[in-house]
Amino acid sequence: MIMANGINGHIDDLDLWDYVRGGRDYGERIIIATHLHLCKECELNASLFEDACGELLENSEEVPMSKHSIDIALARTEIKTKTMPLPQLQNEIYGHSLPDNLKGIKTKPRHFLGPNVWIAPIVDNGIPAPNQAYFLWVKAGMQMLPHSHTNNEITLILEGGFKDGENSYHAGDIIYEDGHTIHAPEVLGDEDCLCLVYQDGPILPKTFLGKLLKPFARI
Repeated sequence: MIMANGINGHIDDLDLWDYVRGGRDYGERIIIATHLHLCKECELNASLFEDACGELLENSEEVPMSKHSIDIALARTEIKTKTMPLPQLQNEIYGHSLPDNLKGIKTKPRHFLGPNVWIAPIVDNGIPAPNQAYFLWVKAGMQMLPHSHTNNEITLILEGGFKDGENSYHAGDIIYEDGHTIHAPEVLGDEDCLCLVYQDGPILPKTFLGKLLKPFARI
């Protein structure tokens, strides 16, 4: 059961604005949409941004469309419907319940990094997302190996929580990391931790064991 009370980690305003305008890629949009489903504060901010987008559209100049625009749009919709397989209904991920907005998400089979950690990559209607988005499960009390990032990473906690340095995060929190981060998060308490993760660059292990495991991790 996902409990997301007392959320402290929220969506960056720029990310939220881009999301409302239809920007960001599939993996980022999944994480933002799920956080909005869990966080009333960010949901309210998204509504304000949507109102602002509406005002901008109403005040923008009209641009004439070509006479074939509607036909082209309908043709593209028809092609996409025929070639893109519908996602299979998935109410949980390996025994862990999912928020309502993720029911229907499709993943590749999970792979283990050991008995205490597994990863299940998310698939976009049968086509892998351009950047990595995946579920990450870590057993209670487990500490991840030290690593850094080549680019950006966004993590949304769905169940449990973890400690990262002096900071502790819990269900509903969204955490941003970048290439300057070097860390080894540790799962809090006696509850397993399930996260939704997006990254646009591979991790960089900082230990010999981590470098050995990296090919199996595929992140």
